[in-house]
Amino acid sequence: MVKIFGLLLYIYLGTMAIKRGRTKVQRTLYFIAALATIGYIIAMAVTKQVIPGVI
Repeated sequence: MVKIFGLLLYIYLGTMAIKRGRTKVQRTLYFIAALATIGYIIAMAVTKQVIPGVI
């Protein structure tokens, strides 16, 4: 369930970064947030934990 939410969040942030961000600063921040989200999804998939790094 968390992976699906992360994927939906990534899609939203990517959409905002590509075409819906009003200023260049907003688009850059959305892009960075989208990269962080995909990194979280990958870390979660590798570790199989909702909060990667916590045992």
